[in-house]
Amino acid sequence: MLPPTVPTPCAEDPDTWFPAGWGPLYQDQISNAQYGCGRCPIIDECLEAALTDGDEHGIRGGLTPNRRSRIRGAGTVHRKPGACGTVAGYGRHRRKHEPCCPACVRAMRLYQRKWRAKGGAAA
Repeated sequence: MLPPTVPTPCAEDPDTWFPAGWGPLYQDQISNAQYGCGRCPIIDECLEAALTDGDEHGIRGGLTPNRRSRIRGAGTVHRKPGACGTVAGYGRHRRKHEPCCPACVRAMRLYQRKWRAKGGAAA
């Protein structure tokens, strides 16, 4: 069960998370909803609830019903967001448009140094 007191983007305009139609307009509606999910403080709990409950409607946890169905059908376990101090943690901070913690910045810099040392950067 999701905490009822946490302010979420979907509480502001619930219809946004239930796109209707087809074509480019439909894709724009999905993109807008997924962008809102990316800013949500409880995106992981929401996705976990949607996968557990078998919810087949609307955008939940940043995923469409089709994508959630494929995850459930494949037996895929949804990964938790990256822990701080890792490259994945750095990516999580960036996706949520929040300042990166020093541990994540160090992890990303170390990764970039190793990548450049291996010749990953174009000369």
